[in-house]
Amino acid sequence: MNNYKNPEIVNRVTLCTDEVEWEKWELLWQTADENGKRQLKKYFPQLLKQNPNKWNNWRKNHCDVEINLTRVNLSEINLEGINLSRANLSGVNLSKTSLKEAQLMKVNLNEADLTGANLEKANLRGALLKANLSETNLLQADLLRAKLNEANLENANLEGAKLIKADLSWTNLKGVNLKSVNLEGANLSWTNLTQVNLEGVNFTETNLSRVNLQGVNLKEVNLKGANLEGANLKGANLEKANLMGANLTKTNLTAANLEKANLTGSNLTAANLEKANLTRSNFTAANLTEANLTKANLTETLLDRANLTKACLQEAILEKTNLQKTIGYLSFFAKLGLFKS
Repeated sequence: MNNYKNPEIVNRVTLCTDEVEWEKWELLWQTADENGKRQLKKYFPQLLKQNPNKWNNWRKNHCDVEINLTRVNLSEINLEGINLSRANLSGVNLSKTSLKEAQLMKVNLNEADLTGANLEKANLRGALLKANLSETNLLQADLLRAKLNEANLENANLEGAKLIKADLSWTNLKGVNLKSVNLEGANLSWTNLTQVNLEGVNFTETNLSRVNLQGVNLKEVNLKGANLEGANLKGANLEKANLMGANLTKTNLTAANLEKANLTGSNLTAANLEKANLTRSNFTAANLTEANLTKANLTETLLDRANLTKACLQEAILEKTNLQKTIGYLSFFAKLGLFKS
C-alpha cells in the first residue's frame, strides 16, 4: 500500500515540528506516486526552515526535483549554506535572511525581495536577479553570468564580488560598493555610476555604453577593451587608467583628467575632449577622427600613428608633442590656421 495515501501519516507530516517528521516525510516521498509528490512539495518551505542541513542532504540525492517556492515568505531566517540551485524563487520574500555561502546557481529570483539579506560568498552563477537587492550584502559573491538587469542594488555591498559577464544594464547602483569587483565582459549599459565606489574595479571588455560616469574617480582603473560609446565621463579622473583598445566613440570627456592614461589603439571617433588633460598620455595608433580637442592639454602626449583626420585642436596645448608620425597631421595644422591642407 502506498504510504502517501495513508491519511494518518499525511496528517502527521503536516505538523513538521521535529526531525522525526522529516524522516517520515522522506519515507512518504520514497513511496509516493507523482500526484503524491506534488502534494508533498507543499511542505518545502517548512522543511527548509526546520532543518537546512537535512534539506541539503535530501537535495544531494534528489537534485533533479523541481523546486518551486514562488512568493513564499522566507524572511529573517538562517539559511546559511542552503542548496537552492535551479529553484524558482520568483517573488519570494528573503528580506534580512542569511544566505551566506548558499548555493543559488541558476536560481530565478525575479521580483524577489532580498532587502538587507546576507549573500556573502553565495554562489549565484547564472541566476536571474531582477529583484530588490537594496542594502544586500553580496561580499565576494559569485555572480558569473547573473542576470541583474533592472534590479535595485541601492546601497548594496558587492566588494570583491565576481560579476564576470553579468548583465547589470539599467540597474540601480546608487551608493553601491564595487570595490575590487571583477566586471570583465559584464554589461552595465545605461547605468548611473556617479555615486559608486569603483576603487580597483576590473572593467576589461565591459559594456559601459551610455553610462553616466560624470566626475567619477577612475584613477588607475582597468578599462582595456571596454565599450564606452556615448558614455558621460565629463570631469572624470582617468589618471593612469588603462584604456587600450577601448571604444570611446562619441564619448563625452570634457575636462576629464587623462594624464598618463594608456589609450593605445582606442577609438575616439567624434569624442569630445574639450579642455581635457591629456598630459603624457599614450594615444599610439588611436583613432581621433573628428574628435574635439579644443583647448585640450596635449603636453608630451604620445600620438605615434594616431589618426587626427578632421580633428579640432583649436587652442590646444601642444608643448613637446610630436605630430610627425600622426595620420592627417597636415589637416591638423590647417585647423590651427598655420597653412592650408
